[in-house]
Order: sequence, then structure tokens, then C-alpha cells
Amino acid sequence: MMMRKLESGFTLVELTVVIGIVLVLFGLSWINFTSLPSRATLQTDSVALINDLKSQQMLAMTGDTGGSGIESDYGVHFETTTYTLFKGDTYTPGAAGNFTVDLENANLSFTGVSFSGNVIIFTKGSGDVTPGQFSITDALSGTVKTIKLNKYGATTN
Repeated sequence: MMMRKLESGFTLVELTVVIGIVLVLFGLSWINFTSLPSRATLQTDSVALINDLKSQQMLAMTGDTGGSGIESDYGVHFETTTYTLFKGDTYTPGAAGNFTVDLENANLSFTGVSFSGNVIIFTKGSGDVTPGQFSITDALSGTVKTIKLNKYGATTN
């Protein structure tokens, strides 16, 4: 009588299937993890912009004179990857009081700006604004965040 030796372990096919499943799961999680910084930057930039919009509106509502002694409108002008905070009822490029802010990520840009001349003007005293919207687009992930302003300057996104 011959005794057979028992062999234990996994077959090559079983190992290949398990490795394949692990690689698919890793690939799916990798896609989600690589888009996190992009989404975080988009969120950070949109929050900063909304705060700047509210600040400009507050300056217009409170009658801030900016040292000139005359109450004024305040506004925001949009370019492709920057926006400029300014004082007055019209945007003048290069004016002394202008403050330009760059979007944090090079993949972000403003799209769909529906305000005339790409300018939002907050009316002195009331802070009212012509309603409209704009979007911040992430070219890398394709994510778009749209921000709408109603006539009172309140934002929705």
C-alpha cells in the first residue's frame, strides 16, 4: 500500500482571481483618492470667493468711503483665473485700490459668468446687485461649481 502525501495550498487560478479582484478595488479607490485634492481646492477657492463677495457687499451697505469721504459702490471683476475686488461703479484695470486674487489651482477657471462685463456691482447703501451666476470649473476632474446671486446679493451654490 502506498500512502499519498496530502498537498495543501492555493492553485494558480485561485491566486490569479484574488489578485485581479484586489487590483480592481485598488484602482477604483485610487481614482477617488487622486481627485480629493482637486475637490478640496475647488471648495476652498469657492468659499474664499463667497467671503470676498460678502465683504464687498458689506462695504457697499455700510457706506464705507475708503478714505475718500464719499460713499461708493463696491464690486468684483472676473477674469479667466483671477478676480479683482474694486471700489466704484465701474471696474478700472490697474486702479490703485484694486485687489486681485488668483485661483489657488492652475486647473481652475471661471466659466459661465452671466454678469454684464464680467462685473458684479454692489449698490451703495442697499448692497443690491443685478442677479446672475458664474461657475468655477476644474479642467482636470471636470467638476463644476455654480454660484448664483439673487438681487439681494445672497449666494446659493
